[in-house]
Amino acid sequence: MPPHDESPTDAALPRPLRAALVAAGREGADVRRVLVLPTGDGGVARRLAAAWPRSELTALESGTLPIEERSFDLIWADGLFTRLDDPGWAPLLAALRSALDVRGIAVLTTHGRATVDALAAGHDAVGLPETHRRALVEAYGETAFGYVDDPRGGDGASVASLDWVIEHVLALDHVTVVHAAEAAWEGHRDVVAFMRA
Repeated sequence: MPPHDESPTDAALPRPLRAALVAAGREGADVRRVLVLPTGDGGVARRLAAAWPRSELTALESGTLPIEERSFDLIWADGLFTRLDDPGWAPLLAALRSALDVRGIAVLTTHGRATVDALAAGHDAVGLPETHRRALVEAYGETAFGYVDDPRGGDGASVASLDWVIEHVLALDHVTVVHAAEAAWEGHRDVVAFMRA
């Protein structure tokens, strides 16, 4: 695909993504390949397609990542980590890093302190029974990370402090955290963005 000089419109980009691009010095950067994972209702994928209309957009549901190494300029992973236990984080983070081209940016959202505060106040922020929500809050208080399985057989739920997430991202080789913010997406999800060096 030939280079182009289109810059995304501010209105099209999710605010945390715009903040990550600015922090990484990539605002207005040429974005040729974008991965949205998982697709959810498709709203973010449509916004990114509008922001970079000539870019190749790949939208996948969660699961395996059948993607080539160094193939994306931008990865948006919204909520992908909110259903993973600790052992699942490192391999998935490594797969995302591997999928990024040099200076590519991955933006991920997680359940953090705002979710824990909502759970502690009795709100069902993760769709699980009360006993499981309490277990998440307790585990988070002890280790800054918590995970519970869904007793109904669905996906489990995890909560992680922003520092815990950053520590796990920085355990990867050749990455720099370019942006991190609590409750920056949808009013309750934390956002961490990293760039492949």
